[in-house]
Amino acid sequence: MRCRTYRAHGQINPYMGSPCHSEMILTEKEHIVPKPEEKVAQRKKIAQKTLKEQKLMAWE
Repeated sequence: MRCRTYRAHGQINPYMGSPCHSEMILTEKEHIVPKPEEKVAQRKKIAQKTLKEQKLMAWE
């Protein structure tokens, strides 16, 4: 008789007789990224509630 795996929602799956394992060896190349000369002005974050209020005020 085969071994069984009991999973969620009543699913029953057989065990894998010979599972496969693969091994990967990765290397990272050095890549120098130059920094930007100018700083871009970041926009100030505004809450959604304030945006809605501003839209209502503009509509009226």
